[in-house]
Amino acid sequence: MKKNSYIILGTLLTMITLTSFIKNVYDIELDIPATSTKKVARAGKEDQLLIISQSNNLGMPKIQLHADSIYSSLTFNDGLFTKIPNDFEDKTISFHLPKGYMVVFAENSDGTGESACFVAAKTDVNANLPKRLRNNVSYIRYLTINNPDKKGAANIKDAPVNALNAQWFYGWSLNRSSFTNQQFVPMTWGKTSCTDGYVKYLINRKDVDHLLSFNEPDGKGQSNIQDFDTAIARYKIMMKTGFRLGSPATTQDQAFRDGRWLPQFMEKANKEKVRVDYIAVHWYDWGNEKNNKETDEQTAEAIFKRFVGYMEKLHATYPDKPIWLTEFNANVTRKSDAVHEKFMVLATNWMNDQDFVERYAYFFERNHPELNADNSLTTIGALWKSIKSPNLLTGILLFAAWPVSTLTFLLFIVWLPLLFVADKAKRIFWYAFTSLLSWNAFTTWWIWNSTDVGSVAAIIANSLLMCVPWIGYNIFKNKFGKNIGYASLISFWMLFEYIHLNWQISWPWLSLGNAFASKTEWIQWYEYTGVGGGTLWILLVNILLYEIIKRWKVEGKGLKAKRVLALIALIVIPIIFSLLLSIHFVKGGTNKSVVIVQPNIDPYQKFESLSVSSQLQKLIDLSERVIDSATKLVVWPETALSANVGINEVAQSLVYKPVFDFTIRHPDVTLLTGIETYKILGLEKTSPYARKSAQDFYYDSYNAAVSIKANEPLQFYIKSKLVPGVETLPSFLNILAPIFEKFGGTTGGYAKDTAAKVFNNAGNPFIAAPVICYESIYGEYVASYVQKGANIITIITNDGWWGNTPGHKQHLALAKLRAIETRRWVVRSANTGISAVIDEYGVIKASKAWDTADVIKYNIPVKTNLTFYVQHGDYLYKIAAVFAVLLLAWNVILVIKKKLRNSVINYRSEGAGKAVVLLHGFGEDSTIFNTQIDFLKEHCLLIIPDLPGSGKSELLISDSQFPISSIQYPASITDYANCIYALLQQENITTCTMIGHSMGGYITLTFAKLFPQLLNGFGLLHSTAFADSEEKKQNRLRGIQLIADYGGYAFLKNTIPNLFGSNFKEQFPAKVEALIEASKQFSNDALQQYSFAMMNRPDATDVLKSSKMPVLFILGTEDVAAPLNDVLQQTKMPECSYIHVLNNVGHMVMLEATDSKWFFIIFFLSCTSQLLARHVAGGELFYEYLGPGAATNTSKYKITLRLFRDCYSTGPSLQSEAVNVGFYDNNNLNTTLNLPIQGSIETITLNTAAFPCLVGNVNVCYEVAIYTNTIDLPINLNGYTLARQGCCRVTDITNTSGGNNIGSTYITKIPGTATLPTGFNSSPKFFVKDTALVCAGKNFTLDFGAADPDNDMLVYGFCDAYTAGSGSNNSPPSSVLNLVQIPYISPFSGSDPLGGPSINSTTGVISGVAPGVGQYVVSVCITEIRNGVPFTQHRKDFILKVQDCDYIEAQLPDKIIQCDNFSVYFENQSSSSAIQSYLWNFGEPSSPNNASTAPTATHVYADTGRYKATLSVTGPNGCIGKDSTVVIVYPGFYPGFTVTGSCYQNPFTFNDTTRAVYGTVNQWKWDFGDLNSFIDTSSLKNPSYTYPNAGPRTIKFTVGSSKGCEKTIEKTLAVSDKPLLVLPFKDTLICSIDTLPLIAVGTGVFNWLPNNHIINANTNNPLVFPQDTATYYVTLNENGCIATDSIKVNVLQFIKVDAGVDSAICKTDTFRLRPISYALGYMWTASTGEVVDDVKYPVVQPLVNTKYYVQANLGKCEDKDSVFIKVAPYPVSNAGADKNICFGEKVMLNATITASSFFWSPTNALLNANTLTPIAAPSKNTYYILTVNDTLGCPKPTKDSILVNVVKPVVVNAGNDTSIVRNQPLQLNATVNFDNGVQYEWTPTTGLNNATIANPISILNGNINTIKYKVKVTIPEGCIGEDEIVVRVFNTDPDIFVPTAFTPNKDGKNDALKPICVGITKLDYFRIYNRWGQLIFETNEFEKGWNGTINGVEQGNGTYVFITQGVDYTGKIVYKKGTVVLIR
Repeated sequence: MKKNSYIILGTLLTMITLTSFIKNVYDIELDIPATSTKKVARAGKEDQLLIISQSNNLGMPKIQLHADSIYSSLTFNDGLFTKIPNDFEDKTISFHLPKGYMVVFAENSDGTGESACFVAAKTDVNANLPKRLRNNVSYIRYLTINNPDKKGAANIKDAPVNALNAQWFYGWSLNRSSFTNQQFVPMTWGKTSCTDGYVKYLINRKDVDHLLSFNEPDGKGQSNIQDFDTAIARYKIMMKTGFRLGSPATTQDQAFRDGRWLPQFMEKANKEKVRVDYIAVHWYDWGNEKNNKETDEQTAEAIFKRFVGYMEKLHATYPDKPIWLTEFNANVTRKSDAVHEKFMVLATNWMNDQDFVERYAYFFERNHPELNADNSLTTIGALWKSIKSPNLLTGILLFAAWPVSTLTFLLFIVWLPLLFVADKAKRIFWYAFTSLLSWNAFTTWWIWNSTDVGSVAAIIANSLLMCVPWIGYNIFKNKFGKNIGYASLISFWMLFEYIHLNWQISWPWLSLGNAFASKTEWIQWYEYTGVGGGTLWILLVNILLYEIIKRWKVEGKGLKAKRVLALIALIVIPIIFSLLLSIHFVKGGTNKSVVIVQPNIDPYQKFESLSVSSQLQKLIDLSERVIDSATKLVVWPETALSANVGINEVAQSLVYKPVFDFTIRHPDVTLLTGIETYKILGLEKTSPYARKSAQDFYYDSYNAAVSIKANEPLQFYIKSKLVPGVETLPSFLNILAPIFEKFGGTTGGYAKDTAAKVFNNAGNPFIAAPVICYESIYGEYVASYVQKGANIITIITNDGWWGNTPGHKQHLALAKLRAIETRRWVVRSANTGISAVIDEYGVIKASKAWDTADVIKYNIPVKTNLTFYVQHGDYLYKIAAVFAVLLLAWNVILVIKKKLRNSVINYRSEGAGKAVVLLHGFGEDSTIFNTQIDFLKEHCLLIIPDLPGSGKSELLISDSQFPISSIQYPASITDYANCIYALLQQENITTCTMIGHSMGGYITLTFAKLFPQLLNGFGLLHSTAFADSEEKKQNRLRGIQLIADYGGYAFLKNTIPNLFGSNFKEQFPAKVEALIEASKQFSNDALQQYSFAMMNRPDATDVLKSSKMPVLFILGTEDVAAPLNDVLQQTKMPECSYIHVLNNVGHMVMLEATDSKWFFIIFFLSCTSQLLARHVAGGELFYEYLGPGAATNTSKYKITLRLFRDCYSTGPSLQSEAVNVGFYDNNNLNTTLNLPIQGSIETITLNTAAFPCLVGNVNVCYEVAIYTNTIDLPINLNGYTLARQGCCRVTDITNTSGGNNIGSTYITKIPGTATLPTGFNSSPKFFVKDTALVCAGKNFTLDFGAADPDNDMLVYGFCDAYTAGSGSNNSPPSSVLNLVQIPYISPFSGSDPLGGPSINSTTGVISGVAPGVGQYVVSVCITEIRNGVPFTQHRKDFILKVQDCDYIEAQLPDKIIQCDNFSVYFENQSSSSAIQSYLWNFGEPSSPNNASTAPTATHVYADTGRYKATLSVTGPNGCIGKDSTVVIVYPGFYPGFTVTGSCYQNPFTFNDTTRAVYGTVNQWKWDFGDLNSFIDTSSLKNPSYTYPNAGPRTIKFTVGSSKGCEKTIEKTLAVSDKPLLVLPFKDTLICSIDTLPLIAVGTGVFNWLPNNHIINANTNNPLVFPQDTATYYVTLNENGCIATDSIKVNVLQFIKVDAGVDSAICKTDTFRLRPISYALGYMWTASTGEVVDDVKYPVVQPLVNTKYYVQANLGKCEDKDSVFIKVAPYPVSNAGADKNICFGEKVMLNATITASSFFWSPTNALLNANTLTPIAAPSKNTYYILTVNDTLGCPKPTKDSILVNVVKPVVVNAGNDTSIVRNQPLQLNATVNFDNGVQYEWTPTTGLNNATIANPISILNGNINTIKYKVKVTIPEGCIGEDEIVVRVFNTDPDIFVPTAFTPNKDGKNDALKPICVGITKLDYFRIYNRWGQLIFETNEFEKGWNGTINGVEQGNGTYVFITQGVDYTGKIVYKKGTVVLIR
C-alpha cells in the first residue's frame, strides 16, 4: 500500500473505533449501516514464528515454528500434529514467543507430564524454560490468542451473550461457537466430557484457546467428583488440548483452607505434574443470606466487604495464579434489586483494579434476569452491559499519532474518549490510568531493551503522574462546571508537563507538543511558543471538538456553524501561519563544513569486549575519510572516549594520544566528542554526587563532552540533564538505588554541571552547543545554549542501547523541534544511528541509516538571530502554572471560607466552673432545658444557645439557591457547628463538654469531628450518628413540602405528640400541648432549613469510633426518632462510653424525666475532675483448652481474667466491673464474650512480720477478682488475640508520662493453624506472688514465673504494657484492635520498666536493685515454644510498689566459685545503712585467719575444696541477719574456644579448648548470638550452627567442670556473606602481545568474566591476553557462598624506559637507580661488566665512575637506556680528641681537615669560631661539630664532633658553726657532691685526729676560744671545692645558758628567748610560765625559742619564769630554772 492508503485506512479505523466507543458509553443509536454477526474463528493474524533454541538465551542452534500447530512425536488426530524436528525433541532450552500468541511445552508427547504455558499478551517474551522442562520437551502447542476484557457472560443462550456487551462467555458445555465480538470458552463440566474424542474435537476448533474444567465438583447437585484420583486422571486428559487450563470451579467455601476440595486437588496436581494455569471459583455470599443491614446500600457494602476479604484470601492461597470468577452475585435469596445492583457495581469496579483477577462473569438468577421476555435488557442487565473494563482507546490513539507515525492528525481527537468517560464517570482514575498506561507502554516500550525492571517502573510511574491533571479536571468540572473544568485541564496538564521538565524525576519525552515532530511543517511557530504551544493546541482542539460532538450526538442540539467554523479555524490558522513562516524565513550561510561520524559500535560491547584503541582508530579513520580544508568541526558521538582516565589526566593520557595526534594533523579542525571520565576528590565527600570507591576515596563520575583543538586547552562540558533512575537517582528514591539499571548511552550515576556551556575555539566560526543525548528533549535548556552565543547545535548520543526500535527514531524526531525553536542548524552524531543534519526548519538535510558505520560532511550556515522562544523560554508553561496555582488557591479559599452569614446567635450563660454546652433539637429552643438549669448551674458553667432560626437567634442566610424551590436558604449541620465554634471563641472557652439533644446531637458530632481539641467529652441525648436512610430522607422531603404548603405549626402539631412516651402523654397532656403551642414561633424557613440540614448530614459513626474522649449516651425505651436498638449499636463504638437507658421514656427526656438522676451522669461527665475510675493495679487474661466445641471445626476454651485492685483506691470496686473480652482475627473484632465474676474478692497483703529487721512503713495490699466464661471458637489460620480494654490504672505511676488517666489493655493470644498446625494450647498461668517487699535502692527478687499445662518451653522477657481509652471500664470492645503502648518516660521503657533490674528468661524471676520510691508498670511476656518453634505469646502486667523502707539482712550469693587462684573476696550484697557490725566465718577452721569483722573481707584458702562461709550482721535493737554460701576453690580453670567457618550459608564449627587443672570439663552451654532465633543454643562440646544471614555475632560460651568451676566468655564472630577470596595483586600491566596468569586464592569454584581473551576461566589461575586495558572479575562460589573481586589489567601497545638523569655520588655511598617506565621486568648491568640486579629500583655502590644499563620489558615488549654515575671521595673532618674542663674554665680546640671549607656549630661559648683552633668555655657538656664541604664532586658534607665535658662545680659542706666546752670531742663531717676518688685536706690541723679524712674528731682545751677549720676537697678530674666551719669553745663544764632579758620588737636582734646549750647533746625541754603559773611556751629543739606571744597575741612587759633540762655529752642531766624579763 502507498503512504496515502495507510493514512486513509488509519483514519477510517480510528473514526469507527471512536464512534463505537461513544455509542457504547452513551448508548446512542448512530446512523451506521448494520452488519451481520456471523460466527467466525479467531481474527486472522499474520503468522509470526515461534523460535525455540537448544541453548540458553536463544543461542544457536535454533528453529522456527508456525502458529496454530501442535508439534509432537504423535501422529494421531488426522495429521493435526506436526512432527518435532528430530534434533529438537527433548533438546529445547529457550524460546522467543511473539506478542499475541501462547505456547504450551510438555514433557510427554501427548501434552501431559511436566508442562508450562506461556502467554505473550502485551509484549514479546524471550525466556529460558524452567529447569524441569529443559531438554525435556516432546509436545509444543503454539497458537494465537485473543485478549478480551475481564468482563464476560455466563449463559447458555445466544441472546443474552450478544446483548450484554461482554467480550467472552461460557455456557457449561463444550460445543458453543464464538461470535464476532465474543469469544467462547468451553467447559468440560463433568468427568464424562474428559475423553480423547472431545480432545480431538477441541483441537480442531480454531476459535478457542482457554478451557474451563469441572463445575462445582464438591457439590452433589453438580459434577460431584469426590474421588481425587478420578479428578486428576480426567483432568490429565484435558492437558492434551494444549489449551490454557482452569482449575475445577468449586463453591466458595471449598476453594481454600486445609481439607477443602480445591486445596486437596491442587496438592495432588502438584505431585502428579498436572498443570493448572488459573483458578476458577464461584461466590454467592453463602452463609450470610440473612445477614442484612438497615438499608440496601449498607447491605450491599457489607456483602462487598465479605467478597473482597474472600477474594484476597483466595489470592493469598494461590498467589502465583490468576483468578477467574465464573459465577457470582449477591445471593439468590436476596430480593432487593438495589442490593444486587449496588453490589455488582462495587464488585466489578474493585475487580477491574485487581491485577490478579483475570476474568469475571455475573450469574443472573431467575429473580434478577438479564433480559425481559421480549429480550430487552432488564435494569440489572443494562447495568452489566454499561460496566466497562479499563478503556485503552485514548492510549491507542496517542500511540498511533506519536512520532514516527504519519497519523499526526489523530492528535486532534486523542482526548475524546477520556473526555466522554469523565462526563459520565464519578471517578476518572482507573480509566485515565489504563489509557495513559497503554500510551506510555505502546510508545516507550523500547526502554525494555536496555532495562526490564527500570522500564516497567518508569512506565507505571509516568502513567500515574499523568493521571493527576485528569483527576484535577474531574474534581473542578464537577465542582465548578465545565468551563472552569476545561481551564483546569489545560492548566493542570501544562503544569504537569512543566514540572516534568524541571524536577528530579524529569521525563518530558511524552509532552504532547513533541508529537508534532512528524509534522514540522505544521508547527514552524514553535519559534515563538516552543513545545508548550503544541500542547495547548492539542488540548484546545480536543475540547472544542468534544463540545461539538457532545451537543450534536449526545444532547441532540444539532451542529452550530460558529462552533464548527471555530474548530476549523483553530486547526487551520496555525498551519497556515506555519507555512508562511517557512516561506519568509531569511537564510544565511557559510562554506565551512562539519563532519559527523557514526561509528556504529555496539554499546553492549563498547564497555566490555572492544578495546579503546580499536574504537578510537575507527573514529579517526572515518573522520579522515572526508576531512578537507573547509572542515572546521568534527563531531563524534556520546562516550566516544571511554577509557578509564581522569578528567585532569586526559591531555597527558597515552590512551588518547592517537586523538591528539589526529587534531595535530588537522590544526584548523575542532573535535567535539563525548567522553566518559571522572575526578578523584580524596577522602572527603566534597561533592553531592560523589561516590565511594573500593579503596575508600571519593570520586565524581562524568558523562561529558570535550572540545579538542591543537595547541588550545581542552574545554569540558558535564552533562546536566541526567536520565532519572539511570544516570542520577532522585534523593527521595535513594532507597531504591539497587534496583535501577543503566540505559540510554551511559553506564552509571553521574555528577552534573549546573548550566549549559558552549564551546568556542579560536579561528572556528562555529560556536557549538554540546547537547548530550537526553538533553536534546529539553527545549528551554537547549535554548539557553543559544542565549550564550551558540550558532550551531551539536547533539551527541548513543541510542544503540534501545536497539532498532522506535526509540532512536523518536529521539531524532525531537531534535527537529530544537532546530525550529532556536532557528539553529542541528548536527547529530549518533553512535549506531541515526546521525543527521537538520536545518533551521526542522528538515533533515542528510542522514545515515541505522546500524551502519558512516560519515556525513555538510556545509552548515551560521545563524545569529535570537527567536522569541530563545529569549523567553517556556513562558506558556509558566503562565499555565500560575493559572493552575490560582485555581488551586481559589479552591482552597472556598473550602476554608465558611458559609456563615452575619446571623445573631442568642444564648444564655449561667453558673460557674467547667463549661458545658447544651444544644436543643428540631422544633425546640434553649428553654427546653429550663427544668434542669437550676440544678446544673450549681456545678457547671452552662452555655445554652438558641440555634439559628430558633428562639431569639436569627436565621442563617445563604447567598445561593437550592434546587428544592421551597427552601430559600439551605444550610448544613457543619454551618451550625461553626456557629457554636464562633460562640465559644467569643466566650474565650478553650475546653468544654457538649451535650446535644436530637438535632443538637448531630451538631455535637460534627463539632467533635471539626474541633476535637475543644472538647473533653460529649453526649448524645436521644440522638444518633447514623445518616438518614433513603426512606427517612423521603419523609423529610415530604415534611419540607408540607411546611411549604401548610406552615410549620401545622407540621409540628402533628409530629410533636409522637415524640413522647405513651405514659407521659396520658399523664401530662398539658405539657405536650405547651410544647406544641411554643412551636408557633418557628418560621417556615427555619424548619425547612433544619430539615434540609438533617437530611443531608453524613454518617458520623467514624467520630464515635475514633473518639479518645468519653461519650455519654441517654436513650429512651420508647424513642421512635432515635430508636433504642440503633443507638445501642453505637454505644460500642467509642473507647469509653457512659450509657443510661430510661424506661418508658420517649424522645423528649428533658420534659419526661425531670428528676436529676440522669443529669447526675452529665454532672459526673462534665463537672468533676475525678471523672474516671483510676483503680486498676494489674491484670492477666488467660485461657484453657477444654476440648472440641459443639460445632464441627471448633474448640471450646475457658477464658479467665484475673484483675487486681489497689486496696487503697477510691475507684470502683471489682464487683462492679463489667468484663467484656474481644476476640480479634487479624486485629478485626470477630466476637465478644462477657466474663462474670466468680466467687468472692480475695485480699492479699504483705506479711511484714516475716521481716523483723524492717525499717519504715510498708503498705502492700491488693484485691483480686476472677472473671471467667467459656466459648466455642472456630479453628482458623491466624488464631485469636483476646483483649480486655478499660480505664484506668492507679494514679501517679512513676515510669510513665501519661498523668493520671492511663488506660489498661490485657491481652493473650490463642494460636491458629499457621503457627500451631497440630495440637491445641492452654496459656501459661502466672504464679500469684505479687506482694514482694521491694525497698528503694535495695536488692530484691520478684517471681513472675508461670506454670504451663502443656509443658511447653517458656521464655520470659519484659515487654510493652498497653493503654486504652480514657473512658469507662464498661465500654464494649472496639471493632479494630489498636494496641498502643503506655507513654513511658525516659529512661524507662517496656523492655526496661524499672531502670536496671532484669528478668531471668528461664525462670521469670525479676531481680536487681530497686529504683526510687514509686509505682511502676511492669509487663512480662512469655513466649511459648513447642518443638523448638515459638508459636504464641502470653503476658501479664502489674503495678509494682517500691517502698521507702530498709531492712537489716545478710545476703550472700548461693555460691562463690574461685577457679583463678586461692584468694576469695566476700561482700554483703545487702546495702542497708543500719547495719552496725559484721562477723565473717570463712569455713576453714585450720586457718588462723578464719574470721573477720570487716564489712568486706578477703580470705586466702590454703588448699582446694568446697567450703561453707557465713556472715552475721547486727542492727538496731539487737536485730540479727545471717546468711551463708558455698565457696568452691579449684584454681586452674582456663576457658576458651575456637571457631571455623566464614559464610552464613555454611555451618560454623565451634571447638571447646577449655583446660581444667582440677576435675574434668563436663558442661557446655553455647549461645551463638542469633537474636532472631530461639534455637541458637547448644549443650554439645563441639557443636555446629548455620546462620541465616551475615553480620557480627556475639558468641557467649559458658563452660563448667566436675569441680563446680563455671565461667562465661564472649567473642565477636564476623559472619560473612561471602567466602575468603585473596588476590595477590589487583592492578597489573601487560603488553598487548603477551599472556598473563591471574591468581586468586580461596576454596570453592572459580569463575572469571568477561569470558574473552582468557584461558581456563573456571580455575583460580587463568591466563589472559587482553588487547586493551580490561578488568577481570572473579567469582568464588563455596557451596552457595559467593565472593567477588576484580583485577585490572592495564594493556600497553609498547613500552618505554628512561633510566634517569646522570648523577654524582660520594665514594662508598649507595645510590638507588630510579627508571621511569610501565615495564614490569628489568635487568641492570654496569660498564664494569657486573650484572647488577633484576629489580626496577636497584641499589648500587660504585667505587669508580660507572655507567649502568637497563633493559626493561613488559612481557615481550622491551626497551633499553643507560645512566652515568660519577664517584668522588668524601671530604675529611677531624675535630680532635674529647676534652674535660672544670666548671668555669676554658680550653683550646685543635682540628684538622681535608676540604675546601668548614664551619663550627654551635658557636655560643666559642671564641675564634672561624678558625680550626677556637677557644671553648661552655657551662655544660657540649658537642662541637665541625662540618666540612668540598668542590671535587662529592655533594655531601662530612662532619666530626668533639665533646667538651664540663665537670660540675665541687660543692663542699663543712657543717654548721657550733659551740663546745673545753675537752669536748667534736665530730667534724664534710660532705661533697662527688662519691669516688675524693681527697680531703683540713686546715689548721689543731686538735684534729686526722686532717685528710672527711670526718676527723676535734678536741680543744680551754686555751682556745674560737677556731675556724677549712676543708679543701679535690676530685679525680683535678677540680677543687672548699668550705669552713667556726667552732666556739667555752672554758666551762657543759651547761644551758638562758638570757635574763629579750626584746621581741622584730628588729632582728634578741627577738626570741632561747636556751644556749653548751656541751649539751639532748634538750629535754625548755618551758616558759607567766606569773600565774600558766605554761605559755615549750620546746625540745635547739635554736628554737619564744617570740613573746601567746596564740598570736603579744604579751606585755614583765617577768616570766623558765625551766629547762638537757643531757650533756657525758650523759649527765643538766637542769636550770630562773626568770627572764620581756622588754618592749
